Amino acid sequence: MTDLLSLLATLRRPRLLMQTARVGLHDYRREAHLQRVLKGTAPAQHGAALAKLIDVESRLNDKRRKGDANYSTLHHVDVMIALLAEADALQKRRAALNDTPEYPANEVSAYIKASGSDAFLSAT
Repeated sequence: MTDLLSLLATLRRPRLLMQTARVGLHDYRREAHLQRVLKGTAPAQHGAALAKLIDVESRLNDKRRKGDANYSTLHHVDVMIALLAEADALQKRRAALNDTPEYPANEVSAYIKASGSDAFLSAT
């Protein structure tokens, strides 16, 4: 199975979408946010939530790129906030379990600028 964090490293999203999602990260509350975004019960594991969020975000991005009239920027930002927060939580959990961080101690949002572009998780 492909590592979810590695999969995120290949995604590219508009700068404004990512900047807006990073602003919303400080208000993220897992239980309430995931229930709303995933339209149901929040998965207990960060990896399971991240897998679902990647699927939802992929469908939203397809709608965005096609100019679909049903595309909701607000919903896309909401999903991106959850995706960034869950990726950060998964990364921190892995680092804690290994006791040797794979990544610097900063949040996932710090990796977004690592490649020189403001693309989505470009250096995770």
